[in-house]
Amino acid sequence: MSVADAREVVPATDSSALSLVDLRVLPRSELTIGFPDSDALLYTFAGSGSLTLDGDMHRLASGAAALVLAGEEARLQSEDSELAVICAAVGPEADRHAPLGHREVVTRLDDAGFEKASGARSFQILFGPR
Repeated sequence: MSVADAREVVPATDSSALSLVDLRVLPRSELTIGFPDSDALLYTFAGSGSLTLDGDMHRLASGAAALVLAGEEARLQSEDSELAVICAAVGPEADRHAPLGHREVVTRLDDAGFEKASGARSFQILFGPR
């Protein structure tokens, strides 16, 4: 029996350092995630559970984001319902034009302030200098 379902939304290609996968961890299951050469940016959009990295457990719920750096392995665990996560893998070729600042493993969208973009648009920074 499978404990998770993964669907490639934007497959990895030779011409791009980015890929996107829709992950679903079934209720009361776990999944190990990590890439040797790519950072993994995880965004929880449904369900709840936890992410364990280096022995530290971090709570995940809808609106939580997590950062697993290249070479690290983290364990995603769901609770009583399915945990739905988008995983953006960012390879070493990606332009890191902004410093991330102090390392945060998990942050929440609700805690990120709105920043002004051009026109009427705005954005929220989940990982980076605050």
